[in-house]
Amino acid sequence: MSLFGPKNIPLEPKNRKILQIIPANPGWDAVWVGASNNPCRTQPIICWALVEEPSDDLNRDPKAPDQVVIGMARDGFDGVSLCSGSFFLGYAAPDADQEDKEYFLSAAEEKLRDLEDRKSTQKHAEPDTPADASTERPRG
Repeated sequence: MSLFGPKNIPLEPKNRKILQIIPANPGWDAVWVGASNNPCRTQPIICWALVEEPSDDLNRDPKAPDQVVIGMARDGFDGVSLCSGSFFLGYAAPDADQEDKEYFLSAAEEKLRDLEDRKSTQKHAEPDTPADASTERPRG
């Protein structure tokens, strides 16, 4: 399988520092969750960044930050940003095959289902009703 996911990259990075940037070879894509009619959205990787970020591992020396390589893709019309976040699924290599595409499609559809479930749960919740209202006894 020719794909690389965002393992060990925090969803809400803080204190990141880009140490080095190198151009990406053509064909690499970043894959994000899209919309229900198009579950996967891709952007070509423009470059790779060597990024330093504080370690979340309690067994490591906090003064020894982690270094990871993260792709960078176009952000809007005139910007470039690190590929990360809760909607980021991973990287597709230039030789991505059908198995890779099915993996990303499945992951995107699962994320979209989770989002719809959360929306549905929030929509049907009654915010004015106390959480323990069903256990209260009527006062007579």
